[in-house]
Amino acid sequence: MTRFCPDCGAAVIGNNKFCKNCGCDVSHLIEPIPINPNVAKTQQTFAAQNPNAAQAQQTFAGQNPYMAQMAQKDYTVWIIVGIILSIIIAVIGPIVGMIIGAYVYSKRQFNPKNETYGIVVMSVGLIFFVIEILFIILVLMY
Repeated sequence: MTRFCPDCGAAVIGNNKFCKNCGCDVSHLIEPIPINPNVAKTQQTFAAQNPNAAQAQQTFAGQNPYMAQMAQKDYTVWIIVGIILSIIIAVIGPIVGMIIGAYVYSKRQFNPKNETYGIVVMSVGLIFFVIEILFIILVLMY
């Protein structure tokens, strides 16, 4: 008996661990036990007489109408909006941190610890700013 891929419905021949049609992991599938030995012969005869039936069965078994509809939509605008928002948040966050650190540092005459706190906050903000700019450059390169 032949195993069938649970994702696309294609026949899995032999001891293949992955479906050759869609790449789905089929190693967990077991060989079905035929109830009637004539069933396989009947299925083969039906498939030979109706070549479109096998294609229709695979299409029906392998496609979720909602997923097919979602695959046809264009998400380019949302991807661009996501990239722009990520850049804005990545750049503005550390800049705000550096500004706060500079403000705390400027108040060092009131509390000597403010000098240390201000330097630490500004340094962390600067480090994150540099890391995020490098990350943005890497993302935009690919």
